[in-house]
Amino acid sequence: MSAQEQIGKRYAQSLFNQAALTQSVDEVHGAMNTIGGLIASLAPLSDFIHNPLIDGAERHKVLAAVFSGKVPDLVMKFLLFVSFKNRLNFLETIIESFDDIYLKAQHSVRARIVTALDIGDDEKKHVLQVLGQKYQKSIVAQWELNPSLIGGFKIFIEGKLHDSSFTSQLEIYKQHDYAH
Repeated sequence: MSAQEQIGKRYAQSLFNQAALTQSVDEVHGAMNTIGGLIASLAPLSDFIHNPLIDGAERHKVLAAVFSGKVPDLVMKFLLFVSFKNRLNFLETIIESFDDIYLKAQHSVRARIVTALDIGDDEKKHVLQVLGQKYQKSIVAQWELNPSLIGGFKIFIEGKLHDSSFTSQLEIYKQHDYAH
């Protein structure tokens, strides 16, 4: 684990503990995910949090202008604290760590499921049910389409890849066929 990940996890755990004390874990999780989405989609916000040349007082004013009244008080205080500690550049890592802690507390896990074709809701429900039974957790799925798979699917979950795509099966066949 890198130093940045350790710092992110430490701050995230502190925020999670405070949110648990105030019984606002779900609300804080939603706000942190929203902030993470904004950072990912708005280059000026991303540039702002990563710019070490911005004065602390200026950071405080910008954070207050952007988020005050739009996020829970705990999140606002946390953002200001992180900024005060000159750790705003770790915010994305903190948000990812907070999400991991939240999902673990909810006995859930994220899965990215890539299919060659759009599958129906019944099939999606079945896939989630099978994964839930295998991992003994609730599955939070992100579905993606990738026609280059030709057929089948790939599932990324808990750092593992389950590849049942037609293209990978063809590759295995080619390697096996060429080997003989």
